[in-house]
Amino acid sequence: MRAERVRVGETYQVRVPARLPYDRYPPDTTDPDSVLLHRRRRVRAGAGFELTVTDLPEPDGEHMVAGVLVAPHSRVRVELTDDQAVELGLPSGVGYVVNCALSDLTGTAVELMTTTPMTVPARRLHPPRPGGEAERP
Repeated sequence: MRAERVRVGETYQVRVPARLPYDRYPPDTTDPDSVLLHRRRRVRAGAGFELTVTDLPEPDGEHMVAGVLVAPHSRVRVELTDDQAVELGLPSGVGYVVNCALSDLTGTAVELMTTTPMTVPARRLHPPRPGGEAERP
């Protein structure tokens, strides 16, 4: 899609090519969030997802749009306080994190919605059809 046709607040289908040029969008190795976003892009190679546009490119700039990816997940990360660690019989002052999948008492995964900011080329955006399916370019 051409960058000038993209509208802020609209949700578009993003089609990720099966082969992403690593050199074109390298991660900033000094920023953990940048490395994580780069890894997520690689995992999504050859797939598609919905992106809600939050910012448009400068008229003379690169044709990249900023947006938010909203997706369900079941992963939870909880940092324990020193008091919680002591209650569990762990030494205090160390710092603990619980990483796990959240499920209900029946074992069914609980889906939480998460938002991930990302920037994608405008040409990868496709408007959704009224039925929810993206149009073919």
